[in-house]
Amino acid sequence: MLQSKNNIEVRKRVGHITSKEKPTIVVSNGVQTSQVIFSNQERTKISKANELSSDTNLLNKIIKLAVTNNKLLQEQNFLIKELSKTLNTTSKGREENSEYLEEFRRIFPLKEDNILQETNQILSENLELYSYVLSTIALEGGNNLNECIRKIMKIIISDELAVKYNFKGHKNKENFSNHAHVVKLIIDECVRKNEERATTRQIEDQIAIWLAKAQRRLNAPPQ
Repeated sequence: MLQSKNNIEVRKRVGHITSKEKPTIVVSNGVQTSQVIFSNQERTKISKANELSSDTNLLNKIIKLAVTNNKLLQEQNFLIKELSKTLNTTSKGREENSEYLEEFRRIFPLKEDNILQETNQILSENLELYSYVLSTIALEGGNNLNECIRKIMKIIISDELAVKYNFKGHKNKENFSNHAHVVKLIIDECVRKNEERATTRQIEDQIAIWLAKAQRRLNAPPQ
């Protein structure tokens, strides 16, 4: 009789459950509780609902991240524009000069003797241009003095032109050290960015070695 009453009470308490959700009576320590058993179809629906909730949370995070990145991009663009304004007001004709600087950079590595002479003359007369070329070769660097010289010389002068020179003009070759501003460009870069402890003599010796090996590089099979 007691069992029947409890069953009736359980049915009342779970009367809102649909016919597909069958309650099960569980007895623990003399206390009866009810559990709802869902069908496989209903479990699938619940699982999909949970996945949708998870996807929604992920989408919200992505949106927040996109908004943050967009703000950062806007700030960067603002800084770039401000920097451009500053550069445009530092000297007259900056826009024209910028185009000229880019064109000048494209002549390297130098392939003709007359171009080397003209470049040396231009670098001696134009401090802005000298600084620009210096900044472009500064990106190369090197782990030691030898590597530093090798990378910088490869940028500045081709092997086809280098084979005509040695550093002091010995053995019927042209004197590379006569092009003082080109040499200064190489020395400044090595000392300023890569090999601060290197002496001028050490740098010049490495330039001489690089020039002396030009013919060997030309004879080597292409890599």
